[in-house]
Amino acid sequence: MEKPWKVIAAFIGVFIAGAIFGGFFSLRATSGRRMQAPPPPLPGDRALVPLSPGNAARPQVAGPQAPGASRRDPITPTLMRQFTQKLGLSAEQKTKVRPIVERAGEDLLRIRQESLADTARVTDRLYVDVSAVLTPKQREELEKIRRQTEDRVQAERKRRVEAIAVEAANRAAAKSEERLAAPKAPAP
Repeated sequence: MEKPWKVIAAFIGVFIAGAIFGGFFSLRATSGRRMQAPPPPLPGDRALVPLSPGNAARPQVAGPQAPGASRRDPITPTLMRQFTQKLGLSAEQKTKVRPIVERAGEDLLRIRQESLADTARVTDRLYVDVSAVLTPKQREELEKIRRQTEDRVQAERKRRVEAIAVEAANRAAAKSEERLAAPKAPAP
């Protein structure tokens, strides 16, 4: 094999294309769902670490982007509202169903965060391992590819959070209008 870098570049290209397609597919698949709170910070939010075999041992992952960000699972209130409306739950049933739904919501959030953390670790390892095979010039190009990919992911994440904020504001405005439009009971 005369040019192993071509095989490596093709592998990286396929991996990045799969990650991007998977991300966009997930966004499109969930775009119709209404969320009550912004999503929790993602474990993949991290500062770039220059690629070199010397820092390969520990990919650095930053903590949450916004201090005090809500870690509440957005699916719990959605499921409770859906179950209440569609199943006609009584007050007693609601009190029994709520802990079950909350536990499931916490489990789903934990699984999502673990999956994202695993994805971040695999991606970091990929870049470090590929970097070890490359020339210094190729490493610079790989770092540029990595930055561009992370910039796209951050921009999409920001767009998604802004869309959720706009949707929440629209819902709040609609509820406010409903309250104002509702007839008031006469004073006794």
